[in-house]
Amino acid sequence: MILVTGATGKVGSEAVRLLRRRELPVRALVRSPAKAAALAAAGAQIAEGDLTVPVTIDAAMAGVTTLVLVSPGIPALELNAIDSAARAGVK
Repeated sequence: MILVTGATGKVGSEAVRLLRRRELPVRALVRSPAKAAALAAAGAQIAEGDLTVPVTIDAAMAGVTTLVLVSPGIPALELNAIDSAARAGVK
């Protein structure tokens, strides 16, 4: 499973679309599931979460083998995702 953060933004949604085009399993981390209808229609699993709330990242990370980290370039938020990936054993 590939987790894509920032999945409702331009870069994140394109990453999800391209990965799904290759029929890869994708989970999209989104703050607002209501904005993720197109991602779900493309076959992505939707996980509600926020990079500012580590417990939500941990929940989305279950079963993930790869992380595509799309963020607004705020080191603390990126570190939250990286720490969660490490806890989950993402290589």
